Amino acid sequence: MKKLFLLIAIVASVCAREPKFANVQDALIFISPPRSGTHVTNLALQLYTHRPYYRYENNMFQNVQHCDIRPNFKKRPYFHTHFAANLAHVDKASNQLLLLMRNPKELAIRYTKGELLKAKIQCTEQAIEENLLNIERYHIPIHLLKAFNEWHEDKRLLITYEDMLSTPQKTIERILAFLDEPSSEVKSLLPTFERHKKQLIKNYEKTFKAFGGSMSKGQTLDYHTQNISLQILIQADDMLKQTYPHLWEKYLSRYATKSEIPL
Repeated sequence: MKKLFLLIAIVASVCAREPKFANVQDALIFISPPRSGTHVTNLALQLYTHRPYYRYENNMFQNVQHCDIRPNFKKRPYFHTHFAANLAHVDKASNQLLLLMRNPKELAIRYTKGELLKAKIQCTEQAIEENLLNIERYHIPIHLLKAFNEWHEDKRLLITYEDMLSTPQKTIERILAFLDEPSSEVKSLLPTFERHKKQLIKNYEKTFKAFGGSMSKGQTLDYHTQNISLQILIQADDMLKQTYPHLWEKYLSRYATKSEIPL
C-alpha cells in the first residue's frame, strides 16, 4: 500500500507540475552538486540495484534510465536533486539520504569555466582565482552538506567523486551495504560498469557541450586545481575553514591543500 501511495504521488506530481518532493516516503534520496559525478553514480545505482530512478527538475519528477538498464518497478525507487531546498519538508525518519561530494575548489573552477564558455567569454586565470575566493561560489555544495549533517545518522551516507573514480568497487559496495542490497556481483559487473561509463561520458559531451562537456573525462581528480597556485588554493581553504568551521572539520578537511609553503 505504501508503494502504491508513493507511485500515485509521483504521477500526480508529474501531471500537476507542482513540487511534491515532501510526499516521498521510505525511499532513497540521492543529492549531489552539479558537475560532481552525478551521472556516473546514477549509473552505478541503476546497474547494481535496478531501482526506478526519478530526477526532480523544474518542480516535477522525471523518470530517467541509463543505457539499456531496465528498472524493476517492484523495488523501492530513488530520487535525485541538486538542491538542498527541495529537502526542506522531506521526512528524515523514513527516507535514506545519499550525498555525493567533490572537492569544492574543483567545483568552483568548473562552474566558472562552464559559465564563461556558455557566455563565450574568455576564461582567464584572474577570473578563476576571483571565483575561487568568492564564498558564494560554494553555495550549492555547502547547503547540501548542511542538509546531510541534519539528517538521521543511521539514514545517511556520504561518498565522494574521488572515491567513486579511484576505488569504484569499494565505493559501490559501501552504497549497496547502506541500501541493504546484495553485493556479490559488484566485481563481476565492473567491466559492464566501465563500458557504460565510457558511453555515458560520450553522451555527456554532446548534451553539455555548451558548458564544456566532461572536461576531465573522469580521469584526473585534480583536473581544475592542478595549475592553480598553492597560495590561492590555501586562501580558499582558509576562507572555507573560517566561514564553515564545523563542516570543514567534519567533511571538507580531506580536501585541504597539501603544501610546505614557508611563512
